[in-house]
Amino acid sequence: MVGRRLRGALDRYKLRPFQKDDNPGECAMFNLVEMVLAGVGAGMILLALTFVSALIGVLVNAMIALFAGPVIDRVLARKTAA
Repeated sequence: MVGRRLRGALDRYKLRPFQKDDNPGECAMFNLVEMVLAGVGAGMILLALTFVSALIGVLVNAMIALFAGPVIDRVLARKTAA
């Protein structure tokens, strides 16, 4: 009994891309807009990731240069004094 009801429910369930009164042309237009917006969103995400990676790279290099500056100055001072 339970198996029959379940089988009947699955038989009546059908996937449709659009409703009966929808115009497929309108759905294609929405699909185009969705694709353009998805492309713009993906491009913005990639641009943000690139920007953050470049920013971190610049900051790390600047920190290395600032911390290594006094050490390099001492080494150069010894070489010029000798």
